[in-house]
Amino acid sequence: MRRQLTLLLLLILSICAFIPNASASAAYAPTIAPALSAQLAVAAANQQISVIVIYKEQVDPHAISGNTRVERQRNLINALHQNAQLRQLGILAFLAKSYRAGSATAIKPLWIINAIAVTATSSVITELSQRPEVGQVAPDFMVQAPVGAATSEPSGPVNPNISKINAPALWALGYQGQGIVIGSMDTGVDATHPDLAAQWRGGTNSWYDPYGQHPTTPADISGHGTWTMGVIVGRSGSGSAIGVAPQAQWIAAKIFRDNGTALASGIHQAYQWMLDPDGNPNTADAPDIVNNSWDYSNINGCDLTFEPDLQSLVAAGIVPVFAAGNYGSGGSSSVSPANNPSAFAVGATNNNDLIYSLSSRGPTTCGQTGSVTFPAVVAPGVAIGTSDLYGSYYTTSGTSLAAPHVSGVLALLMQAHPELSVAQLEAVLTTSAVDLGASGTDNNFGAGRIDAQAALNLLNGTTSGNPTATPTSTPTATSTPLATATATPTSTTLATNTPTATATNTPLATATPTATNTPIPPTATNTALPATATNTPVPPTATPTATNTPVPPTATSAATSTPLPATATPTATNTPIPPTATSTAIPATATATRTPTATSTATPLATNAIFSDGFESGNLASWSTAATDGGRLNASNAAALVGTWGMQAQITSTTPIYLINSAPVAEASYHARFYFSPNSITMTNGSSHDIFVGGSSSGVIIVRIQLRRSSNLYQIRSGVRANNGTYSYTSWYTITNAAHPIELSWIAATTSGGTNGSSKLWIDGVLKGTKANLSNGTYRLEDIVLGPSVGLTSGTTGTEFYDAFVSTRTTYIGP
Repeated sequence: MRRQLTLLLLLILSICAFIPNASASAAYAPTIAPALSAQLAVAAANQQISVIVIYKEQVDPHAISGNTRVERQRNLINALHQNAQLRQLGILAFLAKSYRAGSATAIKPLWIINAIAVTATSSVITELSQRPEVGQVAPDFMVQAPVGAATSEPSGPVNPNISKINAPALWALGYQGQGIVIGSMDTGVDATHPDLAAQWRGGTNSWYDPYGQHPTTPADISGHGTWTMGVIVGRSGSGSAIGVAPQAQWIAAKIFRDNGTALASGIHQAYQWMLDPDGNPNTADAPDIVNNSWDYSNINGCDLTFEPDLQSLVAAGIVPVFAAGNYGSGGSSSVSPANNPSAFAVGATNNNDLIYSLSSRGPTTCGQTGSVTFPAVVAPGVAIGTSDLYGSYYTTSGTSLAAPHVSGVLALLMQAHPELSVAQLEAVLTTSAVDLGASGTDNNFGAGRIDAQAALNLLNGTTSGNPTATPTSTPTATSTPLATATATPTSTTLATNTPTATATNTPLATATPTATNTPIPPTATNTALPATATNTPVPPTATPTATNTPVPPTATSAATSTPLPATATPTATNTPIPPTATSTAIPATATATRTPTATSTATPLATNAIFSDGFESGNLASWSTAATDGGRLNASNAAALVGTWGMQAQITSTTPIYLINSAPVAEASYHARFYFSPNSITMTNGSSHDIFVGGSSSGVIIVRIQLRRSSNLYQIRSGVRANNGTYSYTSWYTITNAAHPIELSWIAATTSGGTNGSSKLWIDGVLKGTKANLSNGTYRLEDIVLGPSVGLTSGTTGTEFYDAFVSTRTTYIGP
């Protein structure tokens, strides 16, 4: 027994060593919260009351370090888990005995705030409050949800509220939210709506119901969550653009039950799910932004219940956006959680930049050392047309609809500048906002109305903040996804049926952006991004030709061709270098009389379509060859980046795993687009391998896309082979650890000795690199390979995700 106690003590000490900044001082006075005391005073002896037991020892999220956002998220989640696991052992043992005695039920540990939610008798609650490790016992209070409403039909090419914030100007530059994930904390989302269905990330890590009423499939009984999500990512099912970031993906936590109420414990569970949706800290699947269009409609003033949750989100690089609340027009009408220090609050205006009469106003002192202005910014929130239940549309007003505009604009900016922190993103929104009302930041409009174009210009260093006029932009048909506008609103307020929330204009102590902040200087990575709205976007329907203005080619590699991976040797006509130990050559395929294989996806393609597969069949049968190495390459729900299924490649050795499609028939021009996520794979810095190659029937690689790990960043480049056997490569382009649409085009020179061949690389819908003036007229593309193939090293482990493969002969496919 003594030996066992010694081992237990050593185990506890070892765990403590890995809990950074677990505060040794009490974060709360050891007491029962006043609201709970009132409940206990009138409760019967055997009546059970739902409470949240909060520990004194808390992790400081802002003290968690890491070289990258993904690493900081992982370290934070691990620290929160370890702290909770260590601290909660004693009380969990006590509650287990109480459970067996019938005096406690519904025990739910919460690691995000080191707390335990439990329903127990007053005697158990009193005993819990007296334990030395407990900081506070608080009621598991209820929050009222919004109520659904009727529909009305939208009309117009782009909703006026979307144009008002200049989102179309960023669409024209290729920024539509590609690769960015927005989380919704609301009544749920109707995932069957035609304007929202394609953007749901899908899989078990993309939907959460803490109450278990809808455990696997997104649902929305009220409609409110569907309204807010429509403003963020809605497309154009009815012919009118309703969403700010139509190419972004969404995930959702249904914090309100079907009966229209939420519990504080359920909201805590939803926040910790947002921080780690799949329960695995080693996978980077958290959203980039979390939209919160709700508040304590039954609790006035200041309440910091969820401030610890929000601090963890911010420390993980996730922006918590809140609706300011519909409790104006008087001053000091802010409500929680939006007035918490870590929330970013959004008030509402109409399309004439006049304040919405019910928009909550500042100042506020909630969680602050003094009075601060409120809200942070404003956005359109009057007569907003958006998606509704059952594929219909609705027009409504309130700050609940204003906050999603900010979430959408953040998605566009994060796509353009993925390196920015939460504080920097909030600062650029406030600094670039159109000043309204009294000069400078005020308690009606905050810093002013958001302007997506001004914010991007500020980030790119092309202008200063606070423009005096609102720039206008009309997206073209080739670069702006249509969506729906709305008719006259049938409701002027969401006073009782629109959950709203507000946030303070002062970020955490680590960064305090205000209206006087200087513009964020562009970093070295900013220079590669489109600088202004005058840049010419790549039209989705454009066909790259030799007349495109070429980018001066970089130095070409002296290496000769690398054979495609396969199971057979090259034919006698091959001239590539011999296969290495990690790559064999692809077998010679059929001649130009081959019939293209059938497609297996509903993805619409042009008449020059060659092959597509979204893996929605749940298998790899559509491909000509599948080299799975015993199943390490397979279709999986977990790998879905666009629909319900995707392809995952589990890299455990240097053996290539890949798919081959032989539908191309002696092609002199070729486009391929697929979604790719590095999914936190481990790679030795400086190592690279092919994730896509296109080759001739004899096995010579003509074009390739490579993934590299450099300075702990993931990077992509493309290469193209010339007649002399050398390869010309684009620069390396950094990508985030998320889903990215990648497209490659290739055109052979018109004659074998000509020099008008070219190749282009797009990432997230933005043209990144062009190789022109190529002498490659002797080649014709016959086979493509998708998956980790040439160049795998022993230092590469993990699982890559691929999805939504599409190929055409000449047409730009786009995200």
